[in-house]
Amino acid sequence: MFMRMVYLAWSLPKRYPISFAAILLAGAGSLDYLVGYNVRLSALYLLPLLLAGLTRNPAYGYGMAIACAWTEAVAKITATPDAVSNPVFFWNIAMNTALYLFIASLLASFKGHLLKEGDRKSPIDALTGLHNIVGFHELAAVELQRSRSHGRQMTLIYFDCHSFRDLNPAGGISDNDAFLIAISRILKTSLRVSDLLFRWRENEFLFLLPETDQSAAMAVANYLRPTIKARGLEQGWIVTFSIGVAVYERLPADIDEMLTKAEQVMAEARRSSQNSIGFRIF
Repeated sequence: MFMRMVYLAWSLPKRYPISFAAILLAGAGSLDYLVGYNVRLSALYLLPLLLAGLTRNPAYGYGMAIACAWTEAVAKITATPDAVSNPVFFWNIAMNTALYLFIASLLASFKGHLLKEGDRKSPIDALTGLHNIVGFHELAAVELQRSRSHGRQMTLIYFDCHSFRDLNPAGGISDNDAFLIAISRILKTSLRVSDLLFRWRENEFLFLLPETDQSAAMAVANYLRPTIKARGLEQGWIVTFSIGVAVYERLPADIDEMLTKAEQVMAEARRSSQNSIGFRIF
């Protein structure tokens, strides 16, 4: 159950869990003000902290920890102004701040561990919703066997965004995770019904195209390059990429051979120039 909550908070756009956490924080602060100084409601602040701490960016968890401590202090001072004359009041606030930051740190560490363990077993990438490395090995093996049974060729396209660290927030992309989500949505538009798209590594994607010859494969690659460049200019993204197209007229013996040949083509594309397309028939 908790694992599902982690994936849900991780996959949602950050405005949703952060907005709900802010509402919970406002409710806890209001109730804290009503009950006054002598009643401790610190446990209520753990709810917005938990929700913010499960988002993709750990900074939101630490920010919420500070916000919880500040809200609690303001609520108590507003309800009982005389509390500021008691040194114990400031000690309690300091201890609560440290506790909330410690919990935010634990959440960030625990969340990262759970997501890594889940990604090792799950065929779906938690960030983009695409098939991941696990999904590729499962589905590619099926497609390879199907192509071999029907005597059909296939294509693997390797797409690498290799320069996207300095993104322009004015273009609607405020962090790398949001950029990768946007890119994955654009890449999906080039898919046919039979095609499969995978998030391979941090900023790399694979297209598995069954029953696809060299002309059809190059058509997909030639669609991707101007589409990504045009969207980049439109959004103000600073991004370059390389595309490696491996067409298997002679089917590889296994998935490892398929990947090795595709990586060879990608390496050639990277050496060529930025925003280039490498192509080879095997």
